[in-house]
Amino acid sequence: MKSRMMKQLRSYFDSVGISANNFRCCNYEECKAGNPNFVEATEPYIGIEYEKNTLPRVLFLSLDPGSADSDPNNRTTKASRKWMANFNPLSLRKGQHWYETHELAWKILRKFLPDLQFRKVGPYFAHTNCAKCCENNPNNSMASNRLFENCRQFIPREIEILSPDILVTQGNSAKWVVEYEIYENEQDCYNSAEQLETGVDCCKVYIIIIGDKKVVWIHTYHPRHGRYWNQKRDCFEGWTDAVYEYLTYHGRGND
Repeated sequence: MKSRMMKQLRSYFDSVGISANNFRCCNYEECKAGNPNFVEATEPYIGIEYEKNTLPRVLFLSLDPGSADSDPNNRTTKASRKWMANFNPLSLRKGQHWYETHELAWKILRKFLPDLQFRKVGPYFAHTNCAKCCENNPNNSMASNRLFENCRQFIPREIEILSPDILVTQGNSAKWVVEYEIYENEQDCYNSAEQLETGVDCCKVYIIIIGDKKVVWIHTYHPRHGRYWNQKRDCFEGWTDAVYEYLTYHGRGND
């Protein structure tokens, strides 16, 4: 039986035309721009334990899919969950986006479940993109700005439905969704947000409001960005401590 979250997400994606199997986005022709390698929307990955709200919900908002299968049945949430059921992140090299995503999720969540193994963290987090379609560029290079600009309007409601306790944005285009779509502008965002103490000035953690829920927000560089490694060295420990202390004291939202 589908959860309320999954029903709401399916209804929303269908209503705005960005589901994998019912794609009819009004921006399609502009975004495709004649690219024969263009592939329509990829749906988010949502771990089964994330959906159940077993641990604090960690949602990653990243850039574009990078590469995508032309078969829409392979771009659904159901398909990604099936693929992830047998996936071991230890099969990846350190530095790859998906490895680094798993590692940060694990570092955050093992504070709440100390016995959680790195290779088994996948079911406990969710991941979505702020550009839904894919240009399938060489070397998975980032999509054109028009994809991000056209998709930004869809993301706040998606995040609200996914109801994270912790939102991790990966890359500037993901950060701009928070600053300019969830809030009206950058100044309003940071003036409104409470900042948590991490012990390192450059390692910011904020409390933002999404819908009617307080959400812990961490912004990272994308793992392909060289400055990500400074963040990983300097910030991961402070981030995880700040998240744990805040959620332990204040609690988290429930379905």
